[in-house]
Amino acid sequence: MSNSVIPLNVPRSLAAISAAAPALFVPDAKAAERFFESFTANIRNKNTRRAYYKAVCRFSDWCEGRGLRDLAAVKPLHVAAYIEALAGELAMHV
Repeated sequence: MSNSVIPLNVPRSLAAISAAAPALFVPDAKAAERFFESFTANIRNKNTRRAYYKAVCRFSDWCEGRGLRDLAAVKPLHVAAYIEALAGELAMHV
């Protein structure tokens, strides 16, 4: 995979949430188009759309921080580890 910049047409309602699109889910222009279409076409409530998008961005950042830069490399074990990390963070704030 190259490190070239991929032009994205991020929907306005999502663009203000995060400065960068979640790299794990938008490795190329076609994937980005499908990704953003799924948010805009399938999730009608703007607050739900915003919450899901923020969650996806956090998961993408978590994966990237662990060297997972390809969605095909993400396994159920990684998702479970992420959920455990979230649970640990929540427990610290209670």
